[in-house]
Amino acid sequence: MDKSRKKTAGSRGEEFYSRVKKYILDNKMTAPGESVAAGISGGADSLCLFMILLRISAELGIHLHAVHVHHGLRESAEGDLRFVEDLCRRYDVPCTCIRADAAARAKAWRTGVEEAGRRIRYEAFEQVRAS
Repeated sequence: MDKSRKKTAGSRGEEFYSRVKKYILDNKMTAPGESVAAGISGGADSLCLFMILLRISAELGIHLHAVHVHHGLRESAEGDLRFVEDLCRRYDVPCTCIRADAAARAKAWRTGVEEAGRRIRYEAFEQVRAS
């Protein structure tokens, strides 16, 4: 590959950021003064989303609110919750953390754990939206 055409990780990151921001603006997904809630699990994908939305929120004047759901399914989930809380505190982003027993809810709702987890997350977002 020609060195002049080689992209650095930083330039690919900027290109990705620009594409996401353009998509949000082109599709009128938010406006200055509005709030955006983002589900942050602590995994790589949601951390990327968080960092992009953090930057976009500063540039566009929107309010970012993080939502984290502890489904009670993995021992490492407690560490994920603390990580997300610390991350949000570091960047001064409001964070709502919900603890739920997805396995018990799945049994009560007579559904699978995945579906129960999805419903719990929807409830968490609804709780944030209503507040």
